[in-house]
Amino acid sequence: EIGKALVIHYPQCIACKTLVSNAYTHPDWTTSEGKDIMEGIELGGGGNAQLRVMGMIGTYFFCASVIMSILLSLLVDVLDEKDRKRVEDDLMDRKSELEFILPGEEEEDDLQLQENVMGSSPTSSSTPPPWNAFHQRHHSTTPSPRSAYRVTNSFQFATNNSGLHPPIPSPTTNSHLLKHVIMCLLSIISLPFVCYAVTLPTMQRLVYGGGPRLLHEVLGMEWEQEYSLITLVKTTGDAGGWDTFLMLTFGMFVVAGPIIRAVCLTIHACLGIPVALLQDCIERPRHRTTVRMALYHATSKLQKVLRPTIDFLGAFCSWEVLAVALIMIQLEMPSITSTIKQDDKCQEADPEHGRTCIEIEFNALDTFLIVIVSFFILVVASGIAMSLASSDDEQPLLQEGEKRY
Repeated sequence: EIGKALVIHYPQCIACKTLVSNAYTHPDWTTSEGKDIMEGIELGGGGNAQLRVMGMIGTYFFCASVIMSILLSLLVDVLDEKDRKRVEDDLMDRKSELEFILPGEEEEDDLQLQENVMGSSPTSSSTPPPWNAFHQRHHSTTPSPRSAYRVTNSFQFATNNSGLHPPIPSPTTNSHLLKHVIMCLLSIISLPFVCYAVTLPTMQRLVYGGGPRLLHEVLGMEWEQEYSLITLVKTTGDAGGWDTFLMLTFGMFVVAGPIIRAVCLTIHACLGIPVALLQDCIERPRHRTTVRMALYHATSKLQKVLRPTIDFLGAFCSWEVLAVALIMIQLEMPSITSTIKQDDKCQEADPEHGRTCIEIEFNALDTFLIVIVSFFILVVASGIAMSLASSDDEQPLLQEGEKRY
């Protein structure tokens, strides 16, 4: 009500703080005088307790060295790729110089070989007519100033025009199409699988021993805790300070890297449809427009940029390392933590675990299989995408070489 003074119970607050301070700083006092003082007094309320592991200084240097090593290796790969393309371009230029043929010489050889083919009978020999023409010219007593590879070129040219052996389609056409279908399907489903894997609880922490048993019976504390990849990343940075750097490094390899790679794969697969449709349109003169040409160049260029990005992000996806580390932690963590504190009083509180006062287990749940499946989908989709990209890059070079030849 208005007019009444606000009464603050300072003496009670000071007494409460003093009691808690003495119990916190003098544990022996609580088992003697403090126990007698608190006898018959009922207390209510709650509190929070946290168990965490802080990283040592060597961990931070290790994180920095890992990141620097990966970035340097990727830089070397980029420089090596540029040098390889330069060498390939030089080799193609030298090949074009060696395969240079005079127009008059080519027409003369083609006419002579076609006359030999027309003059020979298909039933007079067991070998095909073009081979007879090649055999007659190669073993003729009349010397020819032309080189052997020119005869072979003319032989292939006459064979294709003779109609005796129609061209056989490439046996890899269906395999190439199947790879495209598999790559598109795996790329599209990779993103939901990866997002589900990083948010699903896949690991579990269990704490045993006399100390946790007493805290559970007296205060009702629950020590069992389930973790997903995201919550595990957050836990590594709970201590703050330099542990934030540890959290960012860990999150880069187990959460951010796989998600970004799955997003790039999905965009790359979705761009394949407009690229194919626009390419089919611009190959027809009637349907070729400036807008379609611009869209085709933009989408195809974006798709080509995504391919090295997907390959680059493979270095920042370390779920296979996490799986191996989890197996080692699951095997070694109980034996390491069980020796932290051992006492006979802990055996009285928890006879099942003997004199061990605290023992921590960190196990993988059955749902960790989702992480393994997602990693398999991500790796296979990325591998097929890189394989198709390399074959698509080699095909124009082969076509250019055939035209020059």
